Amino acid sequence: MPRFFPGGFVAFFDVGQGDTTILRPSHNQVTLIDVGGKTRFSKHDQTKKNTRNYQVEELIHFLKGHAINRIQQLILTHKDIDHIGNVSDFLEQIDVTKIYVPAGMEHQPGFKKRVAKYVRSGGKVYPVLAGLHVTKDIQVCHPIIKGIGENDDSIAVYIDFKKLKLMMTGDLSKKGEIDIINNFYLPQVDILKFGHHGSKTSTDEMFVKQLRPKIGIVSAGINNRYGHPNKETMMTAKNHHLKVYSTAKQGMIKAKWGLLNCYQIYYRHKLKH
Repeated sequence: MPRFFPGGFVAFFDVGQGDTTILRPSHNQVTLIDVGGKTRFSKHDQTKKNTRNYQVEELIHFLKGHAINRIQQLILTHKDIDHIGNVSDFLEQIDVTKIYVPAGMEHQPGFKKRVAKYVRSGGKVYPVLAGLHVTKDIQVCHPIIKGIGENDDSIAVYIDFKKLKLMMTGDLSKKGEIDIINNFYLPQVDILKFGHHGSKTSTDEMFVKQLRPKIGIVSAGINNRYGHPNKETMMTAKNHHLKVYSTAKQGMIKAKWGLLNCYQIYYRHKLKH
C-alpha cells in the first residue's frame, strides 16, 4: 500500500546525537542524507564490538515499512562519525545506487575503508561541488571548493519538492552559510534544518533572513553533552518567528503531503520539560 501513497514525505529520523534524513517525493525516488552513527568517547567504547546495530535496524525497518527497498541517492554530508558511522552496516542491508560525498572526501582512508565492500561490489562514489543537481529537485550549494570532508566541507542542498522547500547544510559553519547566499539566489524555504545540530557556530542571522523559513529542525540527542540546540541559535529562531522542532523532544519528525493538500508536520511523541 505505501507504494500507492499519492504524495510524499521528508522524515528527520531520530538517531540521537547524529543525523539521518529521508527524502521520499515519490515511491521510486528516494534520497537519504547521512546515516547516523555513535560517537565514541573512550578506549573501552572503541574496542567494544557490538553484534547488532540498533540504529540501522530501526532505519531499515522504517524504510521497508514504507515499501522502500532501494535508495537511489545516498548523500554523506561530511566525514564525522555521527553522520556516516553507520554507513558500512547500512550498505550491507539495503541497495544504494549512488553515493555522493563532498569533493575530496572520497580519498580519505577512513571513509574508503567504510565503503570498500560497496565499491568492490560495483557501487559508485561521486564527489560533488556546488552547482550540481543530484536530482531535478535537489541542488548542491556547498562545498564551493574541494576539501577533505571536514565540517566546513559539508554538502549543503536546496530541495524543491514544489509543495515543500528545504535547506539542509550538514555541519556547515556560519562562514559557509554566508558563502552560499553570496553564490546562490535562494528563494524562501519552508523548512531549514539547523546546521551542526543547532550549534551556535551555525544558523547565521543573514542566512535565516535570506531563506525566511517557517520551520526549523534540530537533529540532536536528548540531554546531549554539547548543549544542542544552543540558546543563541534558538534566539535567532525566535527573532525570525520560526517554529522549532527537535528530534530530542519530538522523536522522528515527518513533513508529509498528499496529492492535493499542503504539507503537515507529524511526530511520534513530545517530552514534557
